[in-house]
Amino acid sequence: MTTRRILLAGAGLLAAPAALRAQVAWPGDKPVEIIVPFPAGGGVDVMTRLVMPLVAA
Repeated sequence: MTTRRILLAGAGLLAAPAALRAQVAWPGDKPVEIIVPFPAGGGVDVMTRLVMPLVAA
């Protein structure tokens, strides 16, 4: 049973670098789109507009 645990742990460690390489940088070259479910000009809308340049950078 200990051998099986060591084998599974080793397989997970060997697969980790391949899984990390497969991911692209977020958001990549796509624009970030936020949907604000509140009316324009409200507090949530204003706060979202202020925060979005920080998120998109």
